[in-house]
Amino acid sequence: MRSMFNFLRKELPTGLIPQPEADNDPRNLLYDDIAPMSGDDIPDSGDIEKGSWTLNQGHTTACTCHSTVHAINQVIGVQLSPRYVFHKIKTDSKYASSTLPQGCYMIDSVKFMCNEGIAEYAVCQNVSTEGDKEYIGFTPTITLDESAKRNKGGAYVYVTSSTDDAFKCAQIVRFLFTEQKPVKVGIAWYSSFNAARKGGVVPPTPPTGNHTGHDILAVAWKKIGGVEYIGFRNSWGNGWGDNGRVWIPRKHLKISAGIAFLPPAQVVIPPKVENRDIHLEKYKASELRKALYEKFPLEVEQGAREANTVARAWCGQHWLILVQAISYKGWSIVDVINFLYALSRKKTTTKAYLFDFNKVKV
Repeated sequence: MRSMFNFLRKELPTGLIPQPEADNDPRNLLYDDIAPMSGDDIPDSGDIEKGSWTLNQGHTTACTCHSTVHAINQVIGVQLSPRYVFHKIKTDSKYASSTLPQGCYMIDSVKFMCNEGIAEYAVCQNVSTEGDKEYIGFTPTITLDESAKRNKGGAYVYVTSSTDDAFKCAQIVRFLFTEQKPVKVGIAWYSSFNAARKGGVVPPTPPTGNHTGHDILAVAWKKIGGVEYIGFRNSWGNGWGDNGRVWIPRKHLKISAGIAFLPPAQVVIPPKVENRDIHLEKYKASELRKALYEKFPLEVEQGAREANTVARAWCGQHWLILVQAISYKGWSIVDVINFLYALSRKKTTTKAYLFDFNKVKV
């Protein structure tokens, strides 16, 4: 990987290190749990970007951090510092990215935002971008750390849940359309994609040359010459591509994962549980997901589909609370299903409608 990375770094530094799905963070949600497919017709084109704040990572390998702060800017409107978070996750041993000679895992900067917070860009700007050593060669001050504490929270959701790239693209576009929020996308960046430096459009021919990992922010989709494209906010400055964007044919996207940042208000975060059993939680979550899809299918008549969509969406929005409730508080999956049925069918007089999964079952 180092040889491929050095080949591309001379002109287009990237820095995404593909990571297997081995994430035990409780915020590891699936988009289909939060907003299941409701059958909405997606138009051939769309653009969800609000403004075009674009940073330039220079010759650093901080693309994953730039993609994260670009996403946060779109979701909650603040401008945060990729340099600050890159320094933190590369120098703190609790983040897996600290062990890498260059680049990052795409999830670490998002976790850092959710758990610790990122300083504002105004107090930690992109200076010294000639390389990683210079970029992270500073000591955070009290001012920076206090700024970070003011910008902390939210959650993340895995938008992609497939091994098929075409299906991943469809999931990303659906998320853009239904949620009106961008998606961080880890891709294989081929040297032939460099042709988009002028105009921003990658030719619809099979990609060629060496490739390495890159993390960019999906913000739009459309057809160009009859070919389906996804538009991404890149991190090489406004002078590269289409005012900082790159358009890549969907059929040539090789995607490792798509992750979206959610604002604090959108996903309920439960209080911390002492002596957590991650393996138990993952097992319970898997069983709950199976029951959810079985009991509330969407391939049914319109009235039932609308009610089942309500049930599945509520379950996704309160996923963290529900997993802890069935793992530690004595509630069963049947309890959850009964509650969701009562809620989605407005059966307000039933006992199940009054279940409170924040509390221990009595």
